[in-house]
Amino acid sequence: MPEFFIEDLSDRIADTVQHPALRTLYRLWMDKAGAGVPQLSALSPLSAEIEAATLLLVLFGDELVYVRYGRNLTTSFGEDYSGRTTSSVPGDPGRFFDHFYREVLEGDRARLTVNQATLAPRIHIWERLCLPVRLAEGRGLMVGVAPRAFQSELVDAILDANVDGIFALGAITDEFGSLADARIIFANAAAGALCGRAREDMVSAHIADIFPDVFENGVFALIQQSARDATPLRFDIASPAGLNRGYYRVTIAPWKSGVTLTWCNISDLAAKKPELPAGLIANLTILKPAS
Repeated sequence: MPEFFIEDLSDRIADTVQHPALRTLYRLWMDKAGAGVPQLSALSPLSAEIEAATLLLVLFGDELVYVRYGRNLTTSFGEDYSGRTTSSVPGDPGRFFDHFYREVLEGDRARLTVNQATLAPRIHIWERLCLPVRLAEGRGLMVGVAPRAFQSELVDAILDANVDGIFALGAITDEFGSLADARIIFANAAAGALCGRAREDMVSAHIADIFPDVFENGVFALIQQSARDATPLRFDIASPAGLNRGYYRVTIAPWKSGVTLTWCNISDLAAKKPELPAGLIANLTILKPAS
């Protein structure tokens, strides 16, 4: 279960939770919560759709135990964690969620995170709604997990056939909802070749880990502009840090959860033009949206 934290949206759950089953579950939890944490029994019975997308954790002594693991989660992750403790899940994801679930229990408030998981060749963006509940004896968590966005194998194959380097960036927003940082959530084969990296090593990295001077050379400011104005942009840039030496035409296009960056090597076309200093942006153009 290689899963990575991207963003905490807990301060604006009602406006940002996307999956219908999770929206319904959150409204039900809020309705039953009143002035405190609701009883688990007050949320029952759950619809089949919600039950398939949720897991239930119960605190036994010092251990959090998975007592139910939804059918959709077993199918997606290839394992049923029922009966296991959160502390027994290996690796960084296990440690992260063991700590996070305990934090939710201690805080006694709903939390929403966006997480990334790489399963086979597919890249999923998950949203995870964590809801504390009271039991007849003790405390627990109901956690809804559902896809927020994903790439099918067919789309992956089409993107990998493209000779231009394509990156999809997931937005990391500040407290005002403005784009403040970004992570790589997808990179096609050409993107890996341009950077001289395995794309598996780039996925989940902060944008500055891949493009070290992105904040200094003005590219990130253009990414922010494109996301804010919902408008695609195009510009030329020479030999930015992180990419093979060359002259590139870059297109930034906004999408629901971030932007895409397409890097086209135009070194042959630019050979007869005056050479641009490395990292300098030129020929900035505002494009019309595709639709």
